[in-house]
Amino acid sequence: MECRGKFSHKILRKAQFAAFHFDDLLNFRSVEKDKVTGKDVVRIMSFSKPTRDLKTRLMANAKGMNDGEIKELNAFVDLLDRCLSLNPERRCTPAEALRHPFITRTKG
Repeated sequence: MECRGKFSHKILRKAQFAAFHFDDLLNFRSVEKDKVTGKDVVRIMSFSKPTRDLKTRLMANAKGMNDGEIKELNAFVDLLDRCLSLNPERRCTPAEALRHPFITRTKG
């Protein structure tokens, strides 16, 4: 959710275990064991927009790359974007991913 944003109401309504992981306002409930007490600690995490944009993070490493490498990195970013779509109806299938230009490219 940090990279892709909040799940839609529609997706969470269909999710079998959404009530365990999201509150009524669709905020994520993070449950972790306290290392000292061993008790569960619940933290509510609210995401309105992605805070860690995937493309920005990956392109930050493009300094010093040639045009071919940047093109390849852009294709990789596109593949990740399609594979990580939160909406399963828009997410690419494994077969579609295997046909993506990043996978089918020829190395020179």
